[in-house]
Amino acid sequence: MRNNLKSKSLIILAGFAVAVPVRATAQAAAAETNELTVLDDDGFASPRAAALGGSIASMADDLDAAWQNPAGIGGFGLGKSAGKIPLARKVYFPHVLIGANTNTYSLNRSFRNENAANDPAVGKALIDATGGKRQYFRNTLSAGAVVGRLMFLPYYDTQLAAVPALDDNSNINVAHRTRAGQGVGFSFTEPKGLVSVGFFRNQFRQTESRGTATYEQLITKSGRDSFVSDNSQTFAVTDDTAGVLWRMNDKLAPTLGVTAHHFNNTNYKSQTDGVDSYVLKQDLTVGFSMIPKDRGDFHLAFCVEADRLMQKEIALSKKIHTGVEFTVGELPGSYALAALRAGWENAGPSFGLFLNGGLVNLEISSRAEDIGDGNKRVIERRLAGTVFVNVSEF
Repeated sequence: MRNNLKSKSLIILAGFAVAVPVRATAQAAAAETNELTVLDDDGFASPRAAALGGSIASMADDLDAAWQNPAGIGGFGLGKSAGKIPLARKVYFPHVLIGANTNTYSLNRSFRNENAANDPAVGKALIDATGGKRQYFRNTLSAGAVVGRLMFLPYYDTQLAAVPALDDNSNINVAHRTRAGQGVGFSFTEPKGLVSVGFFRNQFRQTESRGTATYEQLITKSGRDSFVSDNSQTFAVTDDTAGVLWRMNDKLAPTLGVTAHHFNNTNYKSQTDGVDSYVLKQDLTVGFSMIPKDRGDFHLAFCVEADRLMQKEIALSKKIHTGVEFTVGELPGSYALAALRAGWENAGPSFGLFLNGGLVNLEISSRAEDIGDGNKRVIERRLAGTVFVNVSEF
């Protein structure tokens, strides 16, 4: 069953044409990144966080709180107005996310326009024309629920990446990662809603297929099956995230958020013979936000964040993110009726849109991300979108 899922995901890989042959012009960029740095490290993708340039640690209040700051589970700063929110605050079924970098998006659009899926010659020509550009795709299916300040989140997440290899002009480095699991989290807040603490435990099974392949290998089903069989490794993981939020006063809503990722370190226990277990060390994120304009149904929030604070080898310029969010509705954040978002970081600008249709919600983002190894600068733009049904609105 597991191999079938991987094969289907690698069919998507071929469908998005991520198996890209290398050209000399792509070698310099390939040397500064790899297929693992292309994969998103976030436990749960958040178009809101992406649109704000990643600066959401002091404002996360939806499913994104699971990774960004669990102190926001159930909504933060709602102590005085909690009566306006139903007990079953959010019940998502389904919650679907699709993300890709612009290389993959453009190539997939060309495949559709040229009917390349039914014409191998055209497909090969389109792939050759990409000149060895990196490819990335992500798909997440979940069904989350927030009842009071308790969150339950089962999910299935797939990421695919391909990066030009350096050793041969027909090879690519491929990474395929799936996570299937469930998370449970909660938060507590004092009566005035000014201080909140939270915790989220994420238990999942991670299966990876990593290695070097050729286009000819991945374009056929037998080749994909062989790649998966030869390169698969599985880990059992329990990953904890802890956070705290402090709203200093109500006037400008200055809020400090602190998040500990991989709380008390995270052990990836190998389930594959011959593959070693490994540990991800605890890391820290600190964010700050303010809402200087709060005019009834209109809210304007500013935020700034510093992440990866425990990774001293990473330059400070790569850790700082800023954002601004304009919302319409009685309550801000994910409880708003609509939102416009923008952000800035070392990699460049980001932006996004959120529309709350009650039962059906839509969220999109575009973010410039620096995926270079260490302090190397490698920029690419990623697009993401979610569509979700909030059953609690029935």
